[in-house]
Amino acid sequence: LLGNAANACVLEVNTPGLLLRFNTATVIVLSGADLSAELQRADGLCAASPYQVSPYVVTRVAAGDTLCFRRFVQRGMRGYLAVLGGFWAPPPSIAGSYSCVPREGLGGHRGDGQALQRDDRLYLAAPERSYDLPYLQALPYRLRPNLSNLQPICLELRLGYQAHYFDQAALAQLLQQSYRLSAQSDRMAYRLQPSQPIALPAALQQGIVSEPIALGALQITPDGEPIIMLQDRQTIGGYVKVGVIVAASLQPLVQAMPGQTLRLQLAQ
Repeated sequence: LLGNAANACVLEVNTPGLLLRFNTATVIVLSGADLSAELQRADGLCAASPYQVSPYVVTRVAAGDTLCFRRFVQRGMRGYLAVLGGFWAPPPSIAGSYSCVPREGLGGHRGDGQALQRDDRLYLAAPERSYDLPYLQALPYRLRPNLSNLQPICLELRLGYQAHYFDQAALAQLLQQSYRLSAQSDRMAYRLQPSQPIALPAALQQGIVSEPIALGALQITPDGEPIIMLQDRQTIGGYVKVGVIVAASLQPLVQAMPGQTLRLQLAQ
């Protein structure tokens, strides 16, 4: 919607209380979770009733405007704020990225991988860039993700070469029950809480030889809990992998709230 480069830096928001004051005019777009964002206009025109910023809609902001995220997300888990040209940070990027990795202390606006703090200042990569209104001012509704914190999420699973370790009863147990997303979930992996632990063969109770892990790999722990490996996963691991969650299912998965219901089905 903004015509930014594919690797332009955006800001991720998943908690209320964030207030951003713009010191220069620009154009923004929100995407992902519904953050109930409001724009307080510096000219005072919306002082009584702040302007509601809808996701997936191009929105102009003026110098002095304040963008407020006052409430918990209404649908989904994580929202994203893009500005014209992307954000820029004084520390040098790492491999062309400013993404934050708190565990390693890398990336971000200070170079230490940490979240924003009060009075931090962000910079625009191209504040002087002009913006001609494009033909597309909003993403069509049919192309927007259907996020809900109430509806069960169905994840498509493609069985892998280690699925043969599980007998038919264990595979049926894996696919026929519902799961709750554990609060012990982060960018490294999402842990699913089963109503009945998955039966793991005795020979695999101590794990397998460590090997590389693909994005979306579905591991089964010795206590029978499935774990879905995500972007910040370790490079190798030793739990048996029954298969991999297909890429199309990962987007709704990472927008799921802890406690949300999930199911697994075989990919067609």
